[in-house]
Amino acid sequence: MYQTSVTLCNFPSINSAVSKDTLKHILTMKVTANAVTLFCILLLLSSASACLNNCLCIRHAMTCRNYTEIPSQIPSGITSLLFHYANFSIASSDFGHASYKSLDSLSFTECHFNLIDSDAFVQLTSIKSLRFMTNFIKILQPDAFDNIPTIEELFLSQNNFNQLSRGLFLGLANLQRLDFVNHQMLNIRSNAFRGLDNLKILSLSNNNLRSLTDDKIWNGLHALEELYLPNNNLASIANELFSGLQALKVLDFSNNSLQVLSQAKFAGLNKLETLILKQNPLGVVPQSALKALPQLLNLNMYSSGLSAISASAFENVPNLKTLVLDYNRLDILPTAAFRILAQLEILTMRATRIETIPSRAFSNLTNLQHLTFARGSLNKIEKDAFQGLSSLLTLDLSRNHLTSLPKKLFRPLIVREGTMIGLSYNQWNCDCHFEDFTTSTYYHFGNATVHRIFKDLVCQTPPELKGMFLWSVPADNFTCPPTTPKAAMTQTEMEIIIGSVLGSAFVIAVVSGTGVKYYRKRKSKFRRRRQHDLNLVSWDDNSEDQDHSEHTQETRSTTSVIHL
Repeated sequence: MYQTSVTLCNFPSINSAVSKDTLKHILTMKVTANAVTLFCILLLLSSASACLNNCLCIRHAMTCRNYTEIPSQIPSGITSLLFHYANFSIASSDFGHASYKSLDSLSFTECHFNLIDSDAFVQLTSIKSLRFMTNFIKILQPDAFDNIPTIEELFLSQNNFNQLSRGLFLGLANLQRLDFVNHQMLNIRSNAFRGLDNLKILSLSNNNLRSLTDDKIWNGLHALEELYLPNNNLASIANELFSGLQALKVLDFSNNSLQVLSQAKFAGLNKLETLILKQNPLGVVPQSALKALPQLLNLNMYSSGLSAISASAFENVPNLKTLVLDYNRLDILPTAAFRILAQLEILTMRATRIETIPSRAFSNLTNLQHLTFARGSLNKIEKDAFQGLSSLLTLDLSRNHLTSLPKKLFRPLIVREGTMIGLSYNQWNCDCHFEDFTTSTYYHFGNATVHRIFKDLVCQTPPELKGMFLWSVPADNFTCPPTTPKAAMTQTEMEIIIGSVLGSAFVIAVVSGTGVKYYRKRKSKFRRRRQHDLNLVSWDDNSEDQDHSEHTQETRSTTSVIHL
């Protein structure tokens, strides 16, 4: 107990002021915990004199406010130093005292710098992290960061820069992370990152870049593995822009204005594993662009304006493990597109317009572990919808419009440690139709399991069960309102119906009789006209025969005269 109390006061200045023998003596004394705590407070007060004016020292860190120059020295044991609201210039001689040799982290926030001189930090021989956050820097010499071989992290966020000039980072050969973020408008010059041969993480978010057309800006970044470009109003990128980043594994384009992506845009990114395209107005899955990414494992298309996904959308990236499709305008679950994704482990589809999960929608996704449909429009899940999901650990169906579930819906799931099914904030109707689901689920999973896995299933209707947990409802209470028999027709209704039938029959008979009479009349007229035509033809034939006979007789008479 006493050891714990004393270690609460284990600050650098106290360690130097209190000998080991004194601490050992305190531990052997039979004093109360309150006395030990009081002793610690007194030690803290007495150690305040070791910290500089307008500074706070906690363990190995010191924070100083409103300084107008770099202190000539710092207390021994300090490894992390932060200046807040300072106003000064920095020259290499400012860190010449031996007390700065052990400093491994130096930060400046909301400071005003008149000048950061050449080789300003060359004396910090143990520095690993250098941070400039929300500052105003009038002049930054091009070689200000030269000759700092130990530095591994450099953060330059919101510092009023408008340009990244070539050669600025030539002295940071061992730098592994560079954050250059939150500048109003940044122009990146060719070869701006030359010299960063070991850089692995580069963040250029919130710089209003608008377009990237010069592939030479990445020169020298042979080891880069992660590139972050969110919130830059990017509307276009050049073809083969990233062809020199052969080691790149993560590329983040979140919240830009990209509309079209082709295979040429991502040429050379053969090792890319994660592509983040969320909040870009793409409208479709960029199938052609994905063809350039044979090793892609994670694709994020959160709020990308998708209204449909074709069956072949993911055929070029069959090894996907994570697919994020949240907040899109999808109306129909793209089951055909999922069939090729046999390696998929995480699928999230929050806040879509999908209303139905059809039967066997995920039958090929045998490796799927996490499936989310939260905050959507689901109102129906068909029988066997989750068939094949034998590896599923978490299923989130919360905040939809579901009222009931098929009785054997969750039978394909294998319950293991960590299995969770979210069903909260739906419109569950605990009537007689829900009893089948309750009975079947109890029988299959057991009492303890259903209370652990389905614990947030709360009835909304009928009114007498509203707010009750499904598993607390007695079996006899799963009822449906009795069906009200249809009332017999009155005499008046019967007479109206009979009259309507008879009237309809009469009308049909009249129409039919008139039609038959008209048909017969037309047929008789046609026959008379036909006979008349035949008679005319016969008369013409007789006339022709008579003329022919007379002509023959006349010919014979003429012949006789000739002979005579």
